[in-house]
Order: sequence, then C-alpha cells, then structure tokens
Amino acid sequence: MSKYTDDVYEATGLVNPWQVGQKYRCPVIYFHTQHNHAFGTRDHRAVVAFPAKRLESKPIRIRGERTLSLSREAHFKAAVEWAEKEGLQVEDWVPSGWPNTWIPANVKDKIKAELKSWRAQQRAADKEKA
Repeated sequence: MSKYTDDVYEATGLVNPWQVGQKYRCPVIYFHTQHNHAFGTRDHRAVVAFPAKRLESKPIRIRGERTLSLSREAHFKAAVEWAEKEGLQVEDWVPSGWPNTWIPANVKDKIKAELKSWRAQQRAADKEKA
C-alpha cells in the first residue's frame, strides 16, 4: 500500500474502492486483468460498482486492444459510457488512489477533506507530545 492509501485507511477506515462506494453511495469503476478461474489467460474487464438496494456491479468486457494500457483506457471509456447510459450521473471521474480504480471527483474531494483534517489532528497531536 502507498502512504496515501495507508493514511486514507487511518483517517476513514476505507481499505478499498468497494468500501468507498458503500460509504459514499457512489459508483466506482475498477479494471481487472484476470479473474480467479482464468489464471494464465488474458481476460481484461472493467467493472462498474454502483449503489442500488445494495452495491451491485456490472462487468464490461471489450476485445481488440493488444497492450495492457490501451486495454485499460478502452475499458474505462466503455465503463463511463455504460454509467452514463444507466443514469449514474457522474460528471467527472478521477483516479481513486488505489491501482486501476476511478471514483467520482466529488467523492475524491470528500476523502481529501477528511484526510486533510485527520493529518492536521495528527500534526497537532505530535506538537503536543514534543
């Protein structure tokens, strides 16, 4: 894990983007290169996790891209188009901080605000100790 994801865990208790979707009731897009029963084969897919009665997911697979980065970009675009068609109403998608995952920009701003206040509390606590 990175310092960012470690700090997000400490500040908010969020371990992965799925939990972000559950806590903030927002859609999340993540990209997979394989799934459990396809070990050793190339199976790229994007998954849109979205809040309904509970957090549900829609896998999206497209064929044609040869490199991993082009496949990731194409799957992301397809996932965004699907989310727009389904009416999930996300204006802007941004990287979440976890690998191969995107969340709505307004949710990222909320996480940043919580992280900023947590870091300020940590600094204040460190000053009191010193």
